[in-house]
Amino acid sequence: MRKTNHILSILLGLALLLSGCAAKKAEPKPENFLTLADLTGRVTLKEDSPGVRVIRIKSKAFIKRNDIRAAKAKAMEIASAQAVDAMVRELLPDEDYNNNFADIEKYLSKNVQKYIVRSEVNDEKKIFGGKYYGLDTAHKVNRQKVL
Repeated sequence: MRKTNHILSILLGLALLLSGCAAKKAEPKPENFLTLADLTGRVTLKEDSPGVRVIRIKSKAFIKRNDIRAAKAKAMEIASAQAVDAMVRELLPDEDYNNNFADIEKYLSKNVQKYIVRSEVNDEKKIFGGKYYGLDTAHKVNRQKVL
């Protein structure tokens, strides 16, 4: 009994010693640490009518459980909401927008896809050391429907 306790304590001490001597986690190199500013792409959407505007948005979403598809969908959803919000801000005076912000936000959250004619992803990458997924997107937003 005493011998097994002695052997276990030696093994435990050895394990702690080896884990303490392990190599430190390497910090990401600056060239590998990308941000939203590193996302670039060429927009192919055109403003083909006066009632349509192309808005370019960069957005990011946290990668949970290594699920890149879900992170991409969330980043696209965030970008769509930001594009419609940018159009509303452009069309409304600042005072009206600020006074009715809660109502506008509630209404737009349910109807974002109604205002977007078409969306495209210009660039997509893992950013911030691989913890986030970033998108550079362009959205065709219909002015008439937003009004």
